[in-house]
Amino acid sequence: WVEINVRTDAVDEFAFVDNMCIAEWRGGSETLECPGDINNEAGYAIRDAAPKFEGGYIDDEPAMIMSPPRSGSSAEIRGTFLPVTVPAGAHFRTVVGCLDQSTGCDVKLSVLYRLEGGQEVPLGEWTETHDGSYQSIDIALDPLGLADKEVVFIFLVRANQTDKEHIAFWLRPAIS
Repeated sequence: WVEINVRTDAVDEFAFVDNMCIAEWRGGSETLECPGDINNEAGYAIRDAAPKFEGGYIDDEPAMIMSPPRSGSSAEIRGTFLPVTVPAGAHFRTVVGCLDQSTGCDVKLSVLYRLEGGQEVPLGEWTETHDGSYQSIDIALDPLGLADKEVVFIFLVRANQTDKEHIAFWLRPAIS
């Protein structure tokens, strides 16, 4: 005989870090390549399979690493993803912080969303400095009316100080 177990708790998931290069990346007014070049003064976005958080902890899940422009008039990098269908009951989940080597890191990380034809709306905003800590994020999307809708998500990192390199991470950001 054979016993078959069918999972009824399977959850749809969209991991942004696994789909980084379908996003449009901009450092200020400049379009950026994906994956980015860490030597690009206009900023970069890359995937790190084993990110080292401030304080030295190395995680085994991938992170989306974003570094805004180091000079110029704009101190922000933005990634705009293609529309994602948000399943009912879904949450946006991630952990945000600064990378260990970015000792002068002082950034504001934001996620915005936009429905087709609509305005950008803030989903959340977090300030991070290289202080040895990071933040866990879990936002329910149903109360925002996003269930079963096509939603564009925009990731934004803005440096609070210019002329420095600020390297922030989003640990496995996902809709699940």
